[in-house]
Amino acid sequence: MAGNSEFVTFVKDQMADLGPLENGHFFGGHAFKYEGKQFAMILFNTLFFKVDDRSRADYEDLDMDPFTYKTKKGQVTSRNYFEVPEDVLEDPSELCEWAHRAMDAALKS
Repeated sequence: MAGNSEFVTFVKDQMADLGPLENGHFFGGHAFKYEGKQFAMILFNTLFFKVDDRSRADYEDLDMDPFTYKTKKGQVTSRNYFEVPEDVLEDPSELCEWAHRAMDAALKS
């Protein structure tokens, strides 16, 4: 379930311009926090960002998947986190822009 260490390092490097972030674990994955609020997570080598009503459409318009997980009762979908588009992940400047929106969403939740 956790992201592999190379992918976590890659994401950290891509978001280096954000400055120091708090790191931790989340459901066996890796969590990124800003001012004590989680705004991103890596699970299954996939980066997910926190969304709110203003930013959710950006992900939906690109057909990105919300975070889902399985329980004994079936699959649960969380529309609070969405997968980050690959082209955004590959561009550090754009990734930091999307991360700022995720940070804002986390701080307001």
